[in-house]
Amino acid sequence: MSVCARIPAVPLVTCDPYFSLWSPSDRLTDSDTVHWTGAIKPLRGTVIVDGISYRYMGSPGETAAADQQELRLSATASSYVFRAGGIRLQIVFRTPLLLDDLDLLSRPCSWMDFTVIPEDGIAHTVTVVLDANESQCWNGDQPPPITGGSCRLDGGACAWMGKAVQIPLSHSGDDVAIDWGTFHLGVPDRTGFETGYHPGTQPGSGFVRATASFGVTSEPQSGFFVLAYDDILSIQYFENAHRGYWARNGMTIRDAIREAIDRHDIETARCISLDEHLEALALASAGPDYALLCITAYRQSIAAHK
Repeated sequence: MSVCARIPAVPLVTCDPYFSLWSPSDRLTDSDTVHWTGAIKPLRGTVIVDGISYRYMGSPGETAAADQQELRLSATASSYVFRAGGIRLQIVFRTPLLLDDLDLLSRPCSWMDFTVIPEDGIAHTVTVVLDANESQCWNGDQPPPITGGSCRLDGGACAWMGKAVQIPLSHSGDDVAIDWGTFHLGVPDRTGFETGYHPGTQPGSGFVRATASFGVTSEPQSGFFVLAYDDILSIQYFENAHRGYWARNGMTIRDAIREAIDRHDIETARCISLDEHLEALALASAGPDYALLCITAYRQSIAAHK
């Protein structure tokens, strides 16, 4: 179960105060995604049906927008439904914020799940594309030199990008985005799933891309991408810099992405169980308005902490 409602901004990726991406619009295609400070940090999504591109996420441009049918919210996820080119596309952004599992809670990985359902009785070729602009990796208005690459993982692959010169923990305070570390986009090891880094021709135009190509299909198809961020160092205590809790025993960001791929189904089921439990408790306590407050406050309050 989930709640269908209009809220000031829709949480998409909510890991911590630096890795925090939101949609500020009623429709996911009305504007670019932003950091909680309001800084534009574009995630752009396209679904290609029979060679024709439809935009399911990101600022209006030359690509026609898919028709958004629905937005539903739960404690750990935001789910959108679109229609375009004879298919139904469901996009689910989920961050596994389980308070009884600190390793999972602190792991800097979110999923974007997608399901493609042909609705007109005709077989279609379908490709789902997700791009993340390099502005994920820096703070301010002036694009710095960026580098990136890609690598294979056991069970998948990932692409990454980050500033060419890294100075971890180089600033602090309120109303700021991260200015160090590397953004990663991972895919499971499946036929038609690819990811890569694309350096820009102009400052600030580089991006990482993940694609899932399903070929010709008349049956429902599904998959997921992993969005992750390695901040290198997370906090300074008494002049000593420390990595995040998730990395305390030597886990690397590639290990974290590999785990997010391998355990996707199990951890998603745990999240859905929490979603249903929290919603049922809130509804029984004070009704749907209170349930909406609980659901939206859950992710926002947890993601406000490191």
